[in-house]
Amino acid sequence: MKVKIAQTAFTGGEIGPELFGRVDLPFYVNSVKKAENCHTVVQGGIVSAPGTMYIGETATQTSANRLIPFIYSTTSAYVLEVSNTQIRFLQNGEIVKDAGVPVVLSMPNGLKGDASKLVFVQQDNFLLLWRTDGAGIYRLSKLTPILFTLSPVSFQVPPIDEVGETRFNTTFILTGTTLDAATAAFETADVGRQIKLNDGLLQITGFTSSTKVTVSVLSAPTSGTIASAYSTDFVLLDSPQTKITPTGDVTVGGTITLTATAAAFKNTAQMSHIGMFVEINSGIIEITSVTSSTVVVGVVRKTMTGLANSFAGSWSIKQSLILLAYAATPGPGKIVDHFKAGCSFEGRLVLGGTSQYPNRLTMSASGEYLNFATGVNDNDAISRDLDGYDQILHVVPSNRLYVFTYAAEYAVSGSDNGPVTPLSVIARAYTSYGSSPTVQPVRAGKDVVIVQRIGQRVRGYSYQFSQDDFEAPDFTVRHPTITGAGVVRLVYSDAPYQIMWAVLADGSAALMCVDRPSGTYAWSTFKTDGVILDAVSLPESSGDSVYLFVKRNIAGADKYMVERVDYQYSTHCGIVASGAASDTWPVAHLDTETVDILADEVPMNQEAVTSGNVTLPRNASSVEIGLPFTSTITLLPAEFAAQDGSIMGEKAQLSSVMLRLVRTRGLSVNGEQVLYRQLDEPILDAPTLPFTGDKVIGQMGWEENQKEITITRTQPLAFHISAIKRTMQVN
Repeated sequence: MKVKIAQTAFTGGEIGPELFGRVDLPFYVNSVKKAENCHTVVQGGIVSAPGTMYIGETATQTSANRLIPFIYSTTSAYVLEVSNTQIRFLQNGEIVKDAGVPVVLSMPNGLKGDASKLVFVQQDNFLLLWRTDGAGIYRLSKLTPILFTLSPVSFQVPPIDEVGETRFNTTFILTGTTLDAATAAFETADVGRQIKLNDGLLQITGFTSSTKVTVSVLSAPTSGTIASAYSTDFVLLDSPQTKITPTGDVTVGGTITLTATAAAFKNTAQMSHIGMFVEINSGIIEITSVTSSTVVVGVVRKTMTGLANSFAGSWSIKQSLILLAYAATPGPGKIVDHFKAGCSFEGRLVLGGTSQYPNRLTMSASGEYLNFATGVNDNDAISRDLDGYDQILHVVPSNRLYVFTYAAEYAVSGSDNGPVTPLSVIARAYTSYGSSPTVQPVRAGKDVVIVQRIGQRVRGYSYQFSQDDFEAPDFTVRHPTITGAGVVRLVYSDAPYQIMWAVLADGSAALMCVDRPSGTYAWSTFKTDGVILDAVSLPESSGDSVYLFVKRNIAGADKYMVERVDYQYSTHCGIVASGAASDTWPVAHLDTETVDILADEVPMNQEAVTSGNVTLPRNASSVEIGLPFTSTITLLPAEFAAQDGSIMGEKAQLSSVMLRLVRTRGLSVNGEQVLYRQLDEPILDAPTLPFTGDKVIGQMGWEENQKEITITRTQPLAFHISAIKRTMQVN
């Protein structure tokens, strides 16, 4: 029986062996068994994967580097090559230089260290950077195309709370109901305050001296000893219990003096209130000096309603939830913590999840990203704890604020889906898959793509109008093992093709053509002679550009390189050069490697790079030279219903294969080269013109369970297949 089977699209992509033979699934007929170094396009065809352009070796030759996007404007974007100690700038496929010297910024102490712990937020036309284990938040600004600054931000009011006093520079011991400090730690106004001592809870009932108080044991600690200074296992909770009288200027920037009835303030080597904040009469004062144990002076950071006396319990001492400035040994009382996530949403800087408050969302005042003074007015800052005590890992802006934790996925909005305000914040968990703590989600159309907490499944979180609900379908369900090595980075490129890059822990990448409206979630693989360590995507003049950080072994030594993905290239780590006709071209970065060569757009035999140069068999005035890669497409067996049932497993003769091609120059089918030259074309050294049309490969023989069809690209030439037709004789 003679049959003709057409595959008119490849929008199913490469599917896993778990689905082989599942002809009942609607996407099966548009899928393939293998797609390596190629990818589906939304229009339905499948194209060769892009090559990569060599930019240069990283300034610091180590795997600890990271790539971060910095989008100054729609026409000016940079890739930051970040090491543990410095930042280098890349733009439009080149290293940014000043008079021939790469532009480099040294990392301040608060940012130095493991670059994987950096958090970055694009805020207007500057970038905010901080470390999850660092100090302060830093602002990266562009002054000229080659001049940048990196400086710490100064908050009007940082994120603050009444966290108590901790990290005393002294030790403590509890004996019965007596708590002794090795050096001065207490004041008379501490009576009534509670103490967290290891896993126990105490309340001060009497003051004997600055080193001794009487306590009531509310919950007995396993150990009553704090044996080391700066311990976070000792916290003097709440605020001093005394009346405060304010005097001075109540407006922002004014100077206020606060006088306590009883000794309440500290400024010793053991504990200091300087740099903390007093919330009183609806205002906030930053303490700048301690005159005595009863008097402090401060600067108004949020206007007070007046100078009325404030009694115990109606005022409080608060402090920053993060360490605001680097110190080799942070002073006593300083909170050594930082936010794990951040973004910009509705004109607010959103910070999420410290170690002490893992489920807390903190949003700046509207239009004032350095002001976190909370209040009840619509434009005041907002502090909101999510239900549960789950660590916030990522926050992503969309039509709502999406919050991802280790256990669930939240959407945050105002009432009736309006803007968020202090009195209108609705945060609900709609799904409970959990996110990877190390892989930042990315937006792809209306989807926010996340890596599930196990590090292998990729999901698309979005609101579905038809269901009036949020969902996060598994994008890897058709190929569960394609990301089995574990995802380390996600980046999305919208142009020229809609491709999600998933960098994998084994050094390869999985590509997904994604388009929810058409139902396209087509996977393929991207492999190179090296290890892909990181990737980033950002807009450039030619479309979205993907940059790769790659480790390659050159001449027996590991080299760390930055490369840009480019569909004009047909090699990896390649260079394009032109000039006077010559048979010798420099390729020093690939010394001793065997390379692919396009000479005047004609493929040459592979050659080895010797002493930094490659020698061609003839002169050429333009070349592309780089590492070779092979593209492979293996089709699934054709399946259809026959008169006596399915042909699955039947012996069949493949009579011919027809490829419908678009601007294609180089392919073979089961090892047989597809020929493209026309009779009217120049021959010999002239390049083959890109071919659009149909090409037929002839008889291929009988085989049990059908002959497998493999299409390969071994020469550095691009292809685009829009459809395939198989003509078969089934026994």
